[in-house]
Amino acid sequence: MLKTKNQGFTIVELLIVIVVIGILAVIVISSFTQTQRQARNTERIADAKEWVKLFKIYIADNNKYPPYAATGGHNCLGSGYLPTDMDANPDEDCFASTNVKHPNAPMNAALQAYAPSLPTFPSQPLAGTGTVIYRSISLRSTDAINGVANYPALIYVLEGNNQDCILRPIVPGITGVANVDTTGATSSGNIGPNTACRIALPDPSTL
Repeated sequence: MLKTKNQGFTIVELLIVIVVIGILAVIVISSFTQTQRQARNTERIADAKEWVKLFKIYIADNNKYPPYAATGGHNCLGSGYLPTDMDANPDEDCFASTNVKHPNAPMNAALQAYAPSLPTFPSQPLAGTGTVIYRSISLRSTDAINGVANYPALIYVLEGNNQDCILRPIVPGITGVANVDTTGATSSGNIGPNTACRIALPDPSTL
């Protein structure tokens, strides 16, 4: 009576298969994560474009900016920055966990006359350096730019280092907030694992 040889996988063959499956899984997960991040950044940039457009419409009609804090403060745009979990104030929290701000109600009200449904910036918290958390899109009156005091700029943060902010012109070298312009290939705009974008709005001295 002939004995048949068992046809099976050896331990080495099984380990090779497991390793190959593991590598493929890592590649798929990494690609999926990258795609999701890019989709969220695309949404943030599209929203920032809508805010710029809305400001220009308001300025064209009123020859001025809507009410905003012209003292270097952040004016968080729109709403939807929940949950409120970064300070004791019951209002919505936005900007950063180390510098909590709240949506600018007078500005939002003025802009709602031109867009009853204001653009909604994705408010997913973004990890910054250390325990700092960023969320929101804001208008900030900055240091003097080109000799103009309290020049307003749009600030938003994108996931990942060295991302292209897309919108222009990017404000260079303002103290306190880094900026990235990929045309200059700088890496100084990275805040932790993210990219900070600071976009100059229309010159208020020409309005």
